[in-house]
Amino acid sequence: MKIKYRLLLVCMVFIYSASYSQVAQMVQDQVIESQLLKAALDLKARGDYVKPQELESQVKSRVGKLKLNSAVGASANKIEDYYEVQKNKTLIIARLWNQPDGQSNILYKSCAFPITSDGVCVTNHHVFRLHPEKMEDILYIVMDYEGNVYEIEEVLTGSYQDDMAVFKLKGEPKMSPVAIGREPKVGDKVKLVSHPAGSYYYYSQGYITRSYWYADNKSKRMSMTADFSLGSSGAPICDINGNLVGVVANTYYLPMGQNPQIIVKEFSPVSNLFKLIGID
Repeated sequence: MKIKYRLLLVCMVFIYSASYSQVAQMVQDQVIESQLLKAALDLKARGDYVKPQELESQVKSRVGKLKLNSAVGASANKIEDYYEVQKNKTLIIARLWNQPDGQSNILYKSCAFPITSDGVCVTNHHVFRLHPEKMEDILYIVMDYEGNVYEIEEVLTGSYQDDMAVFKLKGEPKMSPVAIGREPKVGDKVKLVSHPAGSYYYYSQGYITRSYWYADNKSKRMSMTADFSLGSSGAPICDINGNLVGVVANTYYLPMGQNPQIIVKEFSPVSNLFKLIGID
């Protein structure tokens, strides 16, 4: 009887552990949306934030190599559970707008990720470019998987051609940076966690399909089969060991201007980031 009881107890513990693990991975999109809006409105009420117009001016004017005050994330040899690790490093950037009816709402969300432990982060250059719609851009906020909210202090440097921007969070938050990898090759397997169309912490994987020149041969681009969409901008793309190999950029159809048959998922490779942070 004791043996049977112990076996039953072990089985119950195993089932509970498996169930807890599944529940821990459940993402509540509406809860995240509510947290983002509340945090943005609280910051708006305080009034001490950097305006989007100032950040746009910085991303346009601050170009060239950046000298970081702290080390970037060291390369990793292996990662046991990519999703569990990477979801905590894939940040949400949200922009609060004033709508024509006077109500404030969050209408634009994208991704970012830390490259140093003290809050230096990377996203796309186009994330800080304002839209021409007749709405007032009020502020940006950044939130992590645990619900911690951060303010953006400044844009440090950026590249329009490479569609990358490096920015600093306010204060000195303790963050776990994404490990910096090396230039990938066509055929390499890649993974990412991003926030496509409000589906937060969406995991996808695939292979690099092409490497090519962009912007009159002034910038590198690559494409891959891993999925992403609007809302995934600025997400880190990593190799099988969790090392950064690129940053989500955009999608387009092939053939262009005709009946679309292929959706190309394009990203800016890590070598473009090297140019901004002074890594050879």
